[in-house]
Amino acid sequence: MRIKYLLIVCMYFVGSLAYKPVVILHGILSGAESMTVLVRHIEKLHPGTVVYNCDKFSGWYSLENAWRQVQQIKDYIDQIGKLHPEGIIVLGYSQGGLLARAAIQSLPDHNVKTFISLSSPQAGQYGISCT
Repeated sequence: MRIKYLLIVCMYFVGSLAYKPVVILHGILSGAESMTVLVRHIEKLHPGTVVYNCDKFSGWYSLENAWRQVQQIKDYIDQIGKLHPEGIIVLGYSQGGLLARAAIQSLPDHNVKTFISLSSPQAGQYGISCT
């Protein structure tokens, strides 16, 4: 009987130590293929981790209206989040980080546990006015 309880406790801890699924969003004028090196690296270092490499708004489509992109990315993150109630990690590169942040902030009940922004101008861009 004690062994049974010990096994249940061990299974609980092993399950809680599992890696959360990762959602990756590419940058401007690129696509999901530009993030495959990162996807492979995650899968190599953390076998069994589910990685979603978003293929929305690839290439020239990344220049579409930003709020339209945010809405679709929001739906994408929300759908994946519902598949993984334990939570997800969202990683956005460049424009993908900006879109991900806007999407996460506009989702009232998201389950994003970690947000990683790589090379995204989260504080805006600084420049001297020409006028």
